[in-house]
Formats: sequence, structure tokens, C-alpha cells
Amino acid sequence: MLRLADWVSLSRIPLAVLIVLLLQNKWLVVLLFAIALITDWLDGFLAKKGRRDGTPFGAFIDPFTDKIFVLIVGIVLLKEFDWYYIFLFFSRDIFTVLAAGLCHGFGLKGVKARTFGKMVTISQFVTLLLVFLKFQYSEFLISLIGILTALAIIEYVWWFRHEVARV
Repeated sequence: MLRLADWVSLSRIPLAVLIVLLLQNKWLVVLLFAIALITDWLDGFLAKKGRRDGTPFGAFIDPFTDKIFVLIVGIVLLKEFDWYYIFLFFSRDIFTVLAAGLCHGFGLKGVKARTFGKMVTISQFVTLLLVFLKFQYSEFLISLIGILTALAIIEYVWWFRHEVARV
């Protein structure tokens, strides 16, 4: 049975589709982005801070819906950028998928979001909004996502090394 936090997480998928379908309505898209950011905070609050609504499924579905949101909206909004900016933008997500397979291979379960990973997700959401609003320094923001991604990867590798040593 899905809990409230799970439904809040899942709401980001239709929000992404609505954003793509309603790109011609600037202020509605801005509102939908704001709602998406709020749901990203709210599901975590309900699951972790409230300590009443968290589930293993929720721990999986929250980052999954973040990635689906970023992928759906990113494919549409980033198509005008050079390939290396697109790679930088999605590099943390590519790493996450590969790392999840590696962790599974080592029998590690319960990989939790880390600080820099959360910062990348928020930066991706905000950067996509600013790309939509035609912010002139969007390439610079994507480069910052690349730096945050490198820090997130270091943070996860450090965690992984420590966990493998315990196994």
C-alpha cells in the first residue's frame, strides 16, 4: 500500500509531463516547477522528519521520480545545448545508475541520499527552470552542476569504500 509520502513523490512524474505540455504558458510552468520543488521537500519531510510515513518503496521511489522528472523536462529544455553540457547535467544520474548496480553486486542495501547528491537534484530542478526562463548564464549553472556532481561522486565513493570495508 502506498503511503502519503509515496504519492507525493509520484506526483513529480505527471508534473514533468504537464510542464512539457504547457511550455507555452510561462507562469503556469513556473508554478508547476515550484510545486515540484515543494513535493521534493515534502516527501522527505513526511518520510524522514515525520518518521511516520517512510517505507523502503519510498526510499526507492523518491530519487527515481527525481530522475524521471529531470529526464523528461531536461530532454525537452536542454536540446539546444552542446552535448558536453547535456552530459554534465545528467552525469550524476548516469553515475547513480552505475553505482546502484555496483552496490547491489556487493550486497549493499539502503544506500541513502548524501548531501552533495541532494544539492545536485535541487540544482538540476532550478537550472531547468532558469533554462526555461532563458537565463543567460545557464551554461555556467550546468558547469556548477558538474562540480557538484564530482563532489557527490567523491562523497558516494567515500561511503562505498567504508561500507565495503565493513562487509
